[in-house]
Amino acid sequence: MALGNANTAAQARGKNPAVKIKKFKERNPDVFSLTASALVGSPACSIKNDQLTNTIYHNGSNNLPAVSDLVYTRLPLASSNLSGSGFYKIVVSGTYYNISTDSNGLIRRLDAC
Repeated sequence: MALGNANTAAQARGKNPAVKIKKFKERNPDVFSLTASALVGSPACSIKNDQLTNTIYHNGSNNLPAVSDLVYTRLPLASSNLSGSGFYKIVVSGTYYNISTDSNGLIRRLDAC
């Protein structure tokens, strides 16, 4: 067998077939997506329900985010994708909420509308 060949001696003799690696898209089970309004500067409950046309994401442990969860504007969950400071109106299981985020995307307050 020549140097630089990636096959082992057993593979060269046909005893161990080469291993094929399948690519797959990484999924993060700890990501929840939310239907939301645009980020606004004041509490968002007054935004009309049909204006919830954005998708945001959070890293909490339930579909409903909680105080201290982080909000992201897109995937992947990276610091460059954290939300800015402001308010979102979201809907979870048919109930509407107002969430307040700080400049680091941290949820500071969550209230039902």
